[in-house]
Amino acid sequence: MHTNRTRAVVGALALLAALSACSADAPTTPSRLAPSAAAVHAATASNGQSDVGRDLATVRAATARFHRVDAAVAAGYVSTHECVAIPGAGMGVHYVHGPRIGDPALDPSEPEVLVYEPQADGSLALVAAEFMIPRAMWDAMHPGTRPALFGRELEDGPMDSYALHVWAWKHNAAGTFAPFNPAVRCPTTGNPGAHAAHG
Repeated sequence: MHTNRTRAVVGALALLAALSACSADAPTTPSRLAPSAAAVHAATASNGQSDVGRDLATVRAATARFHRVDAAVAAGYVSTHECVAIPGAGMGVHYVHGPRIGDPALDPSEPEVLVYEPQADGSLALVAAEFMIPRAMWDAMHPGTRPALFGRELEDGPMDSYALHVWAWKHNAAGTFAPFNPAVRCPTTGNPGAHAAHG
């Protein structure tokens, strides 16, 4: 069992690494590319408000069916099998959609990663979505800028990427977009790979 988990994690991380090295020649769909932070700030200033609330509603609507893990797997998400945590807070178990990470688009309705919190009964509860793009891919298309969603720039993420967590399904006292949630816990037994931060 431990060997299978290790292989799954290694496979998922290898996939992320390979996707990080994707060529900047990948086809793009400009209408779906995330705007630069400057464009987001300009649009916010001109409108007097951002569309963060609308985008959060979009994330919830797009991910509602993934409360059932089997629906996420059927849609192409692959589990890392490991619960990510730091002392006093956690992220959870990540389910990665490889083709979306390799796609240069960032879209609130198509998260690259779903995050689940392990429950006491062994089930998983959907708590967050994560948006991610390989740094090399973004930087080649948009030199000197950072990608932005929800009126904010994406942060430095794992595997040399830009990433942003969105706690769409569980309140986060640290903030809706904070990477870790103090209310999320990883089990200490039966989870040999519970480990610290990915970003």
